[in-house]
Amino acid sequence: MGLFDWLFGKRARTQDERPDRPKVVREPFELPSDAELEAQTARPRRPKVIRGLDDGSPFVVIENENGAVIMMDRMAYEYMYGQSNKPDPSQSALDGLLARVARVKVWAGGMMRDNPTSDVLLADVTRPALLESFRRAFRISEDPNTFGHCMCLGQPTMELFDEARQRVGTLGMQHGHAVRWDFWKHDARLLDGNAIHVWLTEQGVASEHQR
Repeated sequence: MGLFDWLFGKRARTQDERPDRPKVVREPFELPSDAELEAQTARPRRPKVIRGLDDGSPFVVIENENGAVIMMDRMAYEYMYGQSNKPDPSQSALDGLLARVARVKVWAGGMMRDNPTSDVLLADVTRPALLESFRRAFRISEDPNTFGHCMCLGQPTMELFDEARQRVGTLGMQHGHAVRWDFWKHDARLLDGNAIHVWLTEQGVASEHQR
């Protein structure tokens, strides 16, 4: 029997079976205060930062509550312990970005703060038909239960440019099943991760760069 069953008196059957048992008078159940609710849903306590937070490093070295020293990427640190006002992933926002794309550069390695972390160019795509299939490959889930943030930088990274050759955004792949865009707070889960895998493979991007 659960605690709430006990609190709300769902033991009446037992009392009926034992009429000699005295009736228990309970105090009214009190809901937690706003302050208590806020404390329950607060972000994890900020750990002690040993280094990396002030020098522009892509990684942060922290000491957690158990005294263990670990290194995590800066974006993961900010996601877990920072205060982000960025919007949740949405298909309409992504479609708006992709509609502007006239060129895609695919770089090896992950993405840090909207920039590739590698200078190894894997593909440079401008053909309209290929760009159209690129757009179709990005269908995402808008279910909040699928939102999250991978603890690695992912790969590959795709820089997106418009017809004026201005960069309009950067997308980072997360193990073939999610996409990261710095405009969003969360990584967005792909409805069909194989679609972008096939597209990248057709552009000559080896599987070792899609992990």
